[in-house]
Amino acid sequence: MSTASELRMISRLRSTAEQRRRQIMDMIRWGLGPTEMYEEGKRDGREVRARNLTEVLVGVKECGLGSASILEESNQHATFRVLHSLCRQIEGVNDSEGKKCFYLAGFVAGAIASIDGSRKVFVRELSCGGSNGGSCLFIASW
Repeated sequence: MSTASELRMISRLRSTAEQRRRQIMDMIRWGLGPTEMYEEGKRDGREVRARNLTEVLVGVKECGLGSASILEESNQHATFRVLHSLCRQIEGVNDSEGKKCFYLAGFVAGAIASIDGSRKVFVRELSCGGSNGGSCLFIASW
């Protein structure tokens, strides 16, 4: 990606970060279920239009969802760690079902699927950092 293209992508994603956070809080207040939260995240993740996994990581960060890194990668899966994840950032919203985590998992799935458009990607959370103050772990499979 050229520097100009990268800067345009980062600017576009940053400009919607606060709006996205408000949208997630509203979805939780409206009572959307975990599956609906995952699908909304997936739809939003596709907007990243990533060309590789590094751009997926950039998308997570610039959308204000946390700081992601890849712990392990193969041809069929990747394990991600997200520091300062969405589940720790949004305060004051009752989220006993971990809906913020479902949104983030869906977002990562959508961003990965945007790489080539034909991948069927599923992401699930392995552990939540919101409950223990640490990082969240996700595994993406395709």
